Amino acid sequence: MVIHNFRHLFDHSNWRVKLETFYYSCTFFWFNAAIVLSDIIFLANVGFIIARFFNPYLVIPFTFGESNILIMQVLLLNWLLMIILYILQISVAMATQFGQATTRQIWLALASYFTYSQLFIVISIHAVTSVCLDALLGRNGNVWIKTKRFNN
Repeated sequence: MVIHNFRHLFDHSNWRVKLETFYYSCTFFWFNAAIVLSDIIFLANVGFIIARFFNPYLVIPFTFGESNILIMQVLLLNWLLMIILYILQISVAMATQFGQATTRQIWLALASYFTYSQLFIVISIHAVTSVCLDALLGRNGNVWIKTKRFNN
């Protein structure tokens, strides 16, 4: 688990352990934070677009306009980098499997960015909440539930 291994970044562990811990913590925390921020911006714009039907003088906060061109450029660059990084991570993983690195798989990776990564937020928030509640309530949350096997 990323949270329990975070201490290895600051102890005398092997550099490979530190690198892997850093990689997984960045992927988990920064990717989730960026996705949540992207969703908040999207929902804020949708909310302001709906509110403009009732008050046409409202200004949509995150738009491609002259008044906020700098924030638009930063957000657009961040969004493009997130998509490129996500597709690159999936492509590197697919390259390790023979015959999986195809252009069709890259298009599927792009589609999964807009679908799977949104579902991953719910899973991640549930996991972090569960770990925090386990720590606060003194519960042992590290329980492995095995799949039931059937004899044929």
